[in-house]
Formats: sequence, C-alpha cells, structure tokens
Amino acid sequence: LAPFDGRVQQRFHAAGETVAAGMPVVSLLADVAPRVEIRVPASEFTRREEFAAFTCISDAYPGRVYTLDLHGIAPGASLDQLYTVLLATRPNEEPLPAPGMNVTVEIRYKGSDTSTLVALPYPSVFEHGGGSRVWVYDTVSGVVSAREVTIERISRDGRVILSGGVRAGEIVVTAGVHSLREGEKVRPLPPASPTNAGGLL
Repeated sequence: LAPFDGRVQQRFHAAGETVAAGMPVVSLLADVAPRVEIRVPASEFTRREEFAAFTCISDAYPGRVYTLDLHGIAPGASLDQLYTVLLATRPNEEPLPAPGMNVTVEIRYKGSDTSTLVALPYPSVFEHGGGSRVWVYDTVSGVVSAREVTIERISRDGRVILSGGVRAGEIVVTAGVHSLREGEKVRPLPPASPTNAGGLL
C-alpha cells in the first residue's frame, strides 16, 4: 500500500520471487509536483532560521527560474557531515523539471546589506572548525591566513556570495585550499599570456 497516489516507475522483482525484508520491490513516482533535495554544510545548517527564499534553475529549461518552498530540514547530518534540505516545487510553474533531473539551487538569507556583498568562486570556501573560511593572501609578506566568512547565498552560476569576512579588493586563494597551512608562504600564478593561455604548467 503506497502512502500517495502515483504510478509504478520500475519493478525490481517478478511475481513468485523470494525477497528479504526491507528489499525494494517497485519504484514509485508520486502524482505531485517534484521535490528538490540539497545538502548543506554545518555552517549553513546553523543559519537555517535565516533562510528567506529558495529558487532553482534547470539546464532542461533554459531561462526558467523556479520558486521553491521549504518542506523540511533533517535534524542530523548524514555520513558526509552534510544536512539534507527538502524543497517543494510549485505545480503552477509548469513545465517543471522531471524527477531525476539535476537543478541548481540558490538560497537567499534575511536582512543582508547587498552593498557589502563579495562574490568568490565556490572552491575558495572550505569548512574548518564548524565554520566557513577562506585563505586570504597578504601581498606584503606573501603568506596566507585563514579567515572566517559569512555565506549569504550560493548563486546559480556557482559563486559563493559572502556578507562578511572579506573586503572587496583582497586577494583570496581559489584553488588548492585544502593543501595550505596557516602562515604558509605562496606565490600567485602570473596572468595567462597569449602564448600560454593556461598559465603556468
């Protein structure tokens, strides 16, 4: 007995087969608007009361932005130390992405001052000590230091929007952040030249 109306997507066993308790027999698709599942780190989970709005986009429908409603947040982390957030699409925004399609979700927070926001590539930010941090490069000494930052949202183009911790104009490490140590001396890559578009090899 299914807890919802829907249809059978796939049968995993034929009639007469022996199955153990707990083994799936069929895969079901509910006749409701699809839901979106994302997983966020602890630094975002602790700010869940500040979640203001959710939207998503899908490569299957270019140019369409879908509004999402918060359906629930798992109270505990999974094995990868991420927290599951379940979002619901709205049936009046058809055509909707079909089950199984990937979407990119943007989370907006309450009460942020957009004049102080800083955008960084997503690989710049790493988790440490239960918070989000970036490596800031000192142009005088040539060393890097970890600085805690406040994530405002993750944009649909893969950038992290920060509302605190980094000022415009500061240099931040964007690659290899998990290989650095506090106070380590580094050397920035030179800009790409017309004869070496990829930079240093």
